[in-house]
Amino acid sequence: MFPQIQPRDLLVIEAPKAPLRVNDVPLYRRPGGQYVLHRIVELRADGYVTRGDNRRQSEPGVTRDQIIGVLTAVIREGKSRPVEPPEQYMARVEADLLLLLRCALDGSAPAAERVEQMDFAAILRLAQRHRVAAAAAFALERTRPLPHEFDQAKKKAQRKLALFELERPAVLRGLENSGIRYMPLKGILLKEFWPRAGMREMDDNDLLVEPGRMEEIRSMMEGLGFTCERFGRSNHDVYSKAPSLEFEIHWALFLPQDDPRLAAYYRDCLERSQGEGCLRRMGDEDLYLYHICHAFKHYSHAGTGLRTVMDNYLFWRARPALDRDYLDRELEKLGLGAFESRLRSLGLSLFSGEETAEPDRGLLDYLLASGSSGVRQNLEANRLALGLTDDSPGAKGRYLLRRIRLDREALELYYPQTAKHKALYPLFLLRRVGRMALHPARVLRELRQIKAFRRGDPPKI
Repeated sequence: MFPQIQPRDLLVIEAPKAPLRVNDVPLYRRPGGQYVLHRIVELRADGYVTRGDNRRQSEPGVTRDQIIGVLTAVIREGKSRPVEPPEQYMARVEADLLLLLRCALDGSAPAAERVEQMDFAAILRLAQRHRVAAAAAFALERTRPLPHEFDQAKKKAQRKLALFELERPAVLRGLENSGIRYMPLKGILLKEFWPRAGMREMDDNDLLVEPGRMEEIRSMMEGLGFTCERFGRSNHDVYSKAPSLEFEIHWALFLPQDDPRLAAYYRDCLERSQGEGCLRRMGDEDLYLYHICHAFKHYSHAGTGLRTVMDNYLFWRARPALDRDYLDRELEKLGLGAFESRLRSLGLSLFSGEETAEPDRGLLDYLLASGSSGVRQNLEANRLALGLTDDSPGAKGRYLLRRIRLDREALELYYPQTAKHKALYPLFLLRRVGRMALHPARVLRELRQIKAFRRGDPPKI
């Protein structure tokens, strides 16, 4: 029954005072003697069908004679909490997190009465999925002492920011000394729009560099004490350093596999930018365009989360005089005008205190379910809807083969040795099939999606 019931909670179980209904949570005893507390999801003539909130498999055939009592309240840290349907419970947790984030951005304190009713553990889990736990902590501490986990989230974000600020100058100096042009990206710049240092959680630092210099940069980074975690397998190499630093060094902002339009638009990004020495920077309008394009790349694949909406809202709040005509022209070229408008509207709705308009509700639900890193279900559904030209058996078969075999561009990018030495290709296919066998549930889910797909089905996006 997690997350509504957590370790060390006290549960209030009472004798049923009326016939049990869907969403009631009975305590019952199985024929083997095991005591179970699960939610009723269906009523049948032969009894109840139950399922735990954190489970997928239902349990049919629970009879009235097995019922001992029904859960009426959960007591946590001395406070009694109601037993709610899962959707209602999550809606309350989401609303509480959004309130804290709005308070973090506008500098206000959340009402003490509201805060006292919050489920801090559930809010923290959701905030961590969206990389906004530190922001929530900044708001929460204006009303009450921070719970330990929120205090640690805030201190971790501040500590990580300080480490990046200490290490980044050495990296940039190394690029300058080597004569390698570079451009800071994403969080390095966006964090400046947030109200307090450390409020925006930093996953990594991203830099765009000249594409032909990646071997030199690897040598430089390793000389600075970084470990190369990934090299030559995508449009960026990854370097880490204890205790928690990670740099992503990009030779391209987008690949044709990500989106051909975006890859073409940003092909000569460094050449078109301006700066002094080796440092290159985008102007405010172009930086905003890149933020939208990067957000769309994630949104249209596995999804993106609330931090993206906050970045967008704060960008406009800090730069209200952006050239709207220029932005509209470029967004039209990229086909992203509607996406940008929805994202900007959602930010205003959530963080300016206005109630979310109905057109934004679908976008908000998608982002809330995605989290900062996205979810595989979105990736599979969006890839299927965008990759199938029709829903005939032949088209589905060809799509499935492409998923297994990969096209030449994907092979050259992710498996360069296989692309270079064709004799390795049969071994590559065996490895692909073997890896699929290790994840049967994932494979079966995608096969069911392919079988059920109809051309009229819209992508998740």
